[in-house]
Amino acid sequence: MTTLGRGQRPSHSSETIIDLTMDDTQENHIIPHKLGDEPLANIVTHPFISSIIPQKRNARESPKATRTTRTRSSSRARSVGSGKMSAADRLGSSSPTTTTQIKKPVRVVIPRPSPELQRRIEETEKDSSSYIGVSNNFFPTDHFEQMAAQRTYPQAKPRDPASKIPLEMSPGPWPLAQIGLVDATESIRRTLKFKLSVIDGPQISYDMEDVKNLPYLATNFDFINDYKLQKDVKTIPSEFVGGCGCSPACFLKCTCLDRTEETEEPIVPYSIIYGLLTAELLNRDAMIYECNPKCDCSSSKSKCWNHIVQKGRTNRLEIFHTGNHGFGLRSPDPLRAGQFIARYLGEVITKEKARVREVISLKDQSYLFDLDWYGECRYVVDGQKFGSATRFMNHSCNPNCKMIPVSTVQGDNHHLYDLAFFARRDIPPYTELTFDYNPGATRSEKIDANTVPCLCGESNCRKQLWANRRKGTM
Repeated sequence: MTTLGRGQRPSHSSETIIDLTMDDTQENHIIPHKLGDEPLANIVTHPFISSIIPQKRNARESPKATRTTRTRSSSRARSVGSGKMSAADRLGSSSPTTTTQIKKPVRVVIPRPSPELQRRIEETEKDSSSYIGVSNNFFPTDHFEQMAAQRTYPQAKPRDPASKIPLEMSPGPWPLAQIGLVDATESIRRTLKFKLSVIDGPQISYDMEDVKNLPYLATNFDFINDYKLQKDVKTIPSEFVGGCGCSPACFLKCTCLDRTEETEEPIVPYSIIYGLLTAELLNRDAMIYECNPKCDCSSSKSKCWNHIVQKGRTNRLEIFHTGNHGFGLRSPDPLRAGQFIARYLGEVITKEKARVREVISLKDQSYLFDLDWYGECRYVVDGQKFGSATRFMNHSCNPNCKMIPVSTVQGDNHHLYDLAFFARRDIPPYTELTFDYNPGATRSEKIDANTVPCLCGESNCRKQLWANRRKGTM
């Protein structure tokens, strides 16, 4: 910033001259002016610039002089121009003076704003005329809409249709069919072979050439080797289970054996030599009590004759399609009367949950078995989705197998036990294995149309299984 002296001119026309002698009564304005032959910049008058830019005072000026009146301001302005102080200033008089004198302005050169600043000033002046209220840049009128948009869930990106996505085959134990790479029938065979391979004991097979029925057996069912306990099913803690002291093998006075009510004699369920179920147990309804892991004889389980069911299956089995009765079960090996065949396995659920499943699967077959040997039924075994090969055994009014409950814990308060199948008589190889779904039922001369019909074809067929169309629990 440069101050012009008396008689000096600005060096170029891009400068502005500010008149500092304008009083407060005049409006701020820009006065076009020429000094000599050269065109000068606009003269900008501003009433308060004089308070910012200090002026030279005369050394003789009184320090007590004030600038409170208009007369003193004019007098001091004349002193700056002439170098002399008036008598009114020296005496500190506040009376107005009537002397007129030409005011000479103090000129200050201020550079013009830069082009960028000038552009922003012009835009501000131009935009300010269109706004009535505040600026929308600082106070947006759609503030709430913007906040709501920021809190919305992101929009899903468009994806290609599923038909354009190639099917990728992942390696694993479940082979799937892929066009041009794996035959669908061969893939189903591999799946069924894998499912059968997880079963403990001798081989369980199926006719792999039965292409028509392979998919029904390979899907929606998994083989298991023990009960699959579900929620709310409780077992007795091991610390509350006792065992016998027989070693190395049990004898006839083993404490694990059940007793008759009349003579308190022990009931021996198996023949000690061959390990077959006795004829007495085959012809009566009774529970078999075997030794448990807490017994001393458990260390030599192979020598103890009272671990037949716990030792597991000893014969081969084959699942096949019967034609009229759906799938069935048979054995390629000859079975002796009283020989243990296999256990019935599945999900162990509560009675309340079994009722719900019974209602949901009205159109499907039921594979529910009540564990109600002690009268009260707390748990039910469901072999619909998980189970063993015995799940495919059909009903017969003249069965060759019998289901008997087997437990390893003494006491009437144990509601979880095994369901074991034994051969009722000698069974030749490849003979279908059957048992009575409703033992104790009698034949009725009048058959209700709403009953479940029996299709066993035996001479003593009862013609019906249950009194209603729905099978219910076994």
